[in-house]
Amino acid sequence: MSRGYGKPGCRPTKVPNEIDIAWAAGVYEGEGNVANTNEYACSRIMVSQKDPEILFRLRDWFGGSVLRNNGGKAKPEEIIHKWVACGDRGRVFAALIYRFMSSRRRSQIDSTRILDFLEGKNPGEFSMSELQKAAFDFTEKRLSKTPRAVQSREQGWAKDRGQVLNPVSYAPHERVM
Repeated sequence: MSRGYGKPGCRPTKVPNEIDIAWAAGVYEGEGNVANTNEYACSRIMVSQKDPEILFRLRDWFGGSVLRNNGGKAKPEEIIHKWVACGDRGRVFAALIYRFMSSRRRSQIDSTRILDFLEGKNPGEFSMSELQKAAFDFTEKRLSKTPRAVQSREQGWAKDRGQVLNPVSYAPHERVM
């Protein structure tokens, strides 16, 4: 599956409310960083902590992965955990928290061009699902994908929304249980 969209552990399991987003912005303000990892502006958001509890909360709300970085032979007290959200998940997270950021952090986010997918629009004007769609459309325009990769990606977003895709048209329809 393409770029982690099919991995159940990478998808959000909860929907954050306004207070959750503001809380996440505070965590990012203090411990986070953003980077472009390649020429296609594959954006990566990362927050590092010794205690992974708050990182699991970020993963539950925004998707991504919690990784353990022990440097190979680190003592237990030296282990660092990281929450990482790449690509569209990182773009959506950056857009959601942007209005809560200090001018210094906004400047860092702006310098990576992670919000280019909004085409100059204010991130605060979008819902989470609108941001996901805009990020998806932006990535599809930037990268030439094979039809199979596009199908996998669309199915990943549909699963995030609790939908299944019609295999013929790729149109979403509600999951029947």
